[in-house]
Amino acid sequence: MKESLIRNYKLTSLEKVLAAVLLLLGIGMLYVIHISGWFSSAKSVINNPGFLPQIVAIGLIAVSVILTADSLRKDRNETVTINWFGILIVALWVLYAFLCSWLGFILSSILVLLATLFLFGAKNKRAVLLTSILAPVLLYLMLGLMLGVKLPTLFL
Repeated sequence: MKESLIRNYKLTSLEKVLAAVLLLLGIGMLYVIHISGWFSSAKSVINNPGFLPQIVAIGLIAVSVILTADSLRKDRNETVTINWFGILIVALWVLYAFLCSWLGFILSSILVLLATLFLFGAKNKRAVLLTSILAPVLLYLMLGLMLGVKLPTLFL
């Protein structure tokens, strides 16, 4: 499975995709900053909650423009190898961070551990199932009940 997720791409096409992603991210940040009302909460232009995010958003847009111009200016035939398996694992755990607040700690942990263990190629289904269920339950018992750590609960 891991080997099928390794692909080669032309560097110039990846630069253009990255530039587009950075541009969309910068524009999206500017949009959220200005609809959130952060600038109206303070009278100063610099001393308000939206100042630093706005600088970061403008920086993302500037980097996007520079990357696009550089990629259009040069005609390179270099290729880059991307391991999509690593990106998939990181995306899965980022999704876990979002699911944890919606599904709760135990259920989202069981799901992410199941998916992670199967992605890494675990063959013994009984061991995967037991590990995916017992690890979050034991962590919840130790952290949530014994130490009093507030963990997300179901559908809050």
